[in-house]
Amino acid sequence: MDIAQNSLQRLEVLRDADKASNNDYTADQIEIQRLAVAAWIAYAAGRTEEAVKLMRTSADLEDSTEKDNVTPGAIIPVRELLGELLLELKRPGEALKEFEVSLIRTPNRYEEQFQQLTASNQLH
Repeated sequence: MDIAQNSLQRLEVLRDADKASNNDYTADQIEIQRLAVAAWIAYAAGRTEEAVKLMRTSADLEDSTEKDNVTPGAIIPVRELLGELLLELKRPGEALKEFEVSLIRTPNRYEEQFQQLTASNQLH
């Protein structure tokens, strides 16, 4: 947990430095990652509703930003992480909705398709 907390603090420093330098795009990208890390920390600490709220905020921020032309897309879209978190919390119906939304934005992701199937199977 110490590594995660240290990573969270480092992301905060990087985000604040980019904001101070008027690098809003990169500050937002760092904030997306910071919120996702904070969500997993909250989940590990048993604060599940806080974890869902943080991950949803991160996913919504990621959805609202355009990808820069010279950068690759997200390695794992945060909306997919939200779906995985919801599966961990035994909320397959909500997870399925998040995977479906994520697949519209980032189609043909094998892991996401697998998780979508997992959520669907848990519903039945």
